[in-house]
Amino acid sequence: GAQLAELTRLLLRAGTVAEVLSRVVHAATAVIPGADLVSVTLRSPEGTFHTPVDTGPVARELDEVQYHAGHGPCVDSARPAGPAYARSGNLATEPAWPEFGPAAAGRGYSSVLSTALVPDAEPPRLSGALNVYSRRPGAFDDDARDRALVLGRDGSLGLARTANPFEAFGRTAAAFEGMARNANAFQALARDARALSAAARSA
Repeated sequence: GAQLAELTRLLLRAGTVAEVLSRVVHAATAVIPGADLVSVTLRSPEGTFHTPVDTGPVARELDEVQYHAGHGPCVDSARPAGPAYARSGNLATEPAWPEFGPAAAGRGYSSVLSTALVPDAEPPRLSGALNVYSRRPGAFDDDARDRALVLGRDGSLGLARTANPFEAFGRTAAAFEGMARNANAFQALARDARALSAAARSA
């Protein structure tokens, strides 16, 4: 709807990575029904995962359970060859994620939806995921999935258009070491986005 369109426009106007990611998580909270917690996962070229932004500490905890387990919706969606999205409406009995599912249910969360962020990343580029958690079973239908996919797509474009995308992580270098080494990855992604934009205008 109009609200989603306006929020995606704001994503594309963001000037830093911090602004893009903050706007992504707050947009998801606003437009995805049932969204109780939202976070973003980033995966480094070395395969390590990090949560640079979230709407609450439990979201970070749920992400970290997946990082340690090596499976879960955010880990699956953040991998370069992973699915466009991962979803479950009954985490307590979800067979795909035997460690994460019960851990999330134990914290009172029944549903999850993760969509790829910075998709089609090729080494050494970064990839990531937008993660949405709900206390309500079966919270995320196909409409919620589609909204999350739109936000993931436009968040990816927002990151690609950022002039200095690794600047925002300077203050969190200890938590996500090596981010500066990925500057070339983001610059390559920005070039790709500009080429796509030019091709779209000339089509």
